[in-house]
Amino acid sequence: MRSYLVDLTYKTLILAFIIVNFFNFFPINIFNPIWINKITSNFVDTASLPFLGLIIKVFFTINQKKQLDAEGKTDSDSSEIYYLKIRKIINKLIIFFILSLTICLIQALNIFRGITFIDYQNNQAIKEINSQIDNMSEKAKQNNETNSLNPDYETYSFEIETVPEKIEIARIKANRMLSIKSNEAKIKLFQITIRNIILSILWSTAFFLTYRKLNSYE
Repeated sequence: MRSYLVDLTYKTLILAFIIVNFFNFFPINIFNPIWINKITSNFVDTASLPFLGLIIKVFFTINQKKQLDAEGKTDSDSSEIYYLKIRKIINKLIIFFILSLTICLIQALNIFRGITFIDYQNNQAIKEINSQIDNMSEKAKQNNETNSLNPDYETYSFEIETVPEKIEIARIKANRMLSIKSNEAKIKLFQITIRNIILSILWSTAFFLTYRKLNSYE
């Protein structure tokens, strides 16, 4: 009964980790640093699932073998089977260790791609805003030329003449707002990246130290 529950817990934790991370992959966009951050964040947030599952499974299997050895119920063949089972579980720890280190490397590289991506989006937004404001400015000039023919032009001349100035003020405010949003996005990217790097180092250390400790098992 205990063996069944331990095996069920182990498989459930591993399966939960796979399912959560698998569906988080879609839609796939490997060239988008935001997508990369989402994937790596999800991995480090769920890394406890396989870690706990593997620890529970391997320690239960080791204790089970020790108990059978103490009772004299194991022969050389059954001991070899237990040994291979334990080694198979232990070796999975090194796989997750490599994955965690890979996540750390990806995050370190992704921060530069992320900054470039944010700057590109900001420049595109600035171009679009400036294009719209240029169109508004052109229309304002045309209206000035039309209104100058109006008999009441002198009455409204001050209001008309200030339109280009207001448009330029709007341009400055819009560009400043885009710059602020760009800086905020970079700060958020930096925070997420540092967090993911720290967690990936933490998990890679945990997987490796556990692997090294259990690797001496005979």
